[in-house]
Amino acid sequence: MGAADMNLREHFLGFLPMKETTDTFMTENILHQLEEISLSLENLHGQGYDNGSSMKGSTRCWDVLLHHVASLKEKPLCETRCESCIEALKPLRYHIGDICEAIMEIADGTTLTGLSGNSARTKVKALANGSSDFKFLVSLTLSSVFGFLYDIKNMYGKTQIEMREHCVKLESALQHGESKDIDAADLCSEIQAIAHHLPESLPPQAVLKFICEHSLIVSVSNIFTALCILLTLSVTGTY
Repeated sequence: MGAADMNLREHFLGFLPMKETTDTFMTENILHQLEEISLSLENLHGQGYDNGSSMKGSTRCWDVLLHHVASLKEKPLCETRCESCIEALKPLRYHIGDICEAIMEIADGTTLTGLSGNSARTKVKALANGSSDFKFLVSLTLSSVFGFLYDIKNMYGKTQIEMREHCVKLESALQHGESKDIDAADLCSEIQAIAHHLPESLPPQAVLKFICEHSLIVSVSNIFTALCILLTLSVTGTY
């Protein structure tokens, strides 16, 4: 085999939950996982990790979080899709109270010891303060309602039911009594039309620019209105 035939690659294989952090338990679980995916230990070379106290703290924090929010599950990694980032925010959007309680339990607890434990508690306390911030909470709400507008190109591959759910939710959020800023049915049709013509996945600002440069404001007036509202929303508040 020549040098031109060689191809070095790195692949992410997945997460391996650890209910215990003893050497024996971790070793047995890692070896079992390697056997399941048919990887021979003799052929493996790489970096090791020897920081048991930090790993123990991580598993403890995860256990506390699951105690308060039992519906949480590990998610696969996604490198490109903005939609996956929005999905990752849903637990925060719908369980923010439970998550804050878990954070405070970790911050006030005594199970995290040593330098790493003190550092972890300091970070958790800062996280607790940030999670109750007005701008943060408003941002979660905006992501839930306006999130699909951050990747309109990707909406082209959605089903009619999925697309309509997004549009109806946004119509409801932008409605006051009988007055509404957009029409859900028209918004669905416009998204289907423009998503097909966008050259790639674009952020809201770029989509708005695309609409203006191609004189499409009248043709996709609902998208234009929704994007204008999204990009001019204020997330500041008075107390």
